[in-house]
Amino acid sequence: MWNRVALLTAGMALGWSLVTWLSGTEEASGRARFHVGLATLAGAALILWLGIENVATAVVATFVFGVGAMVAYAARAKQFLRPPEPAPLSPTTNTDLASDERLAVLLSPGPPPRYSPAAIARLQTRGVLPSGFAQCWLQAPVAYRRLRRAYRERGPLPLSIAQENARMQLQERLGSAWHVESAYLGDEQTLAVRLLRWRRRGYREAIVLPVDLDASDQAEIASQLRESVAAPFVAHVAPVTQIIARNVYEDTIRALYSDTEPPACSPPTPQAIDELATLATAARD
Repeated sequence: MWNRVALLTAGMALGWSLVTWLSGTEEASGRARFHVGLATLAGAALILWLGIENVATAVVATFVFGVGAMVAYAARAKQFLRPPEPAPLSPTTNTDLASDERLAVLLSPGPPPRYSPAAIARLQTRGVLPSGFAQCWLQAPVAYRRLRRAYRERGPLPLSIAQENARMQLQERLGSAWHVESAYLGDEQTLAVRLLRWRRRGYREAIVLPVDLDASDQAEIASQLRESVAAPFVAHVAPVTQIIARNVYEDTIRALYSDTEPPACSPPTPQAIDELATLATAARD
């Protein structure tokens, strides 16, 4: 009996680690590769040891090992396909919000500048990814691995460079009284989580500047603000500003999916930066 338990455990470790190796971040994938090798070695050693005396026993052992691996693979792959539930947002205990800076948050749609399986799952849930992408748990780890490789080989994305350019220009335009951050509606960390962290860093208020978002996204932003904002913190949401053509976002996602060269992205115009600065200061007042 003990050998079957050991084989099942080794198989489950293999299946679970295999999905992480294929789909996880670069750092997690490196650790999982070691675990895959260790679990495979342990399972093979047990099967070989049992098969020395009886071939039929080795066949049964192989079946048990394979079942464990398949069950764990399926469970882990389905987990990757679901966006993680946001952790409960505990109320801040810091009521001494001492920062004199105003916080401006450029909130744009995905894809985020770095690969994250949670971010990809959020994009898929929002219907941003191409139809048919990783809908089956069996193919999901391979599809995610393709995106991770595209991020590594094609990055930094021209879209991400343009977004960072917008952040830096707005920071310069607003001056030292402001701190400008970037956030993504389809990122691993939700806007609610990020606002809570900024609040704990001492900011009194945040001006959320949505850029290039559809009107339907406004409801999601409002919902996340209700989850994360509490007195004495104040958050304002400005109207949507267009700074990058919408097709650039869609073409960038398609390029990552097909592992082709991402489209070029023009930097935001000075007029767009001026509009963002005007909206930020108007919301502050």
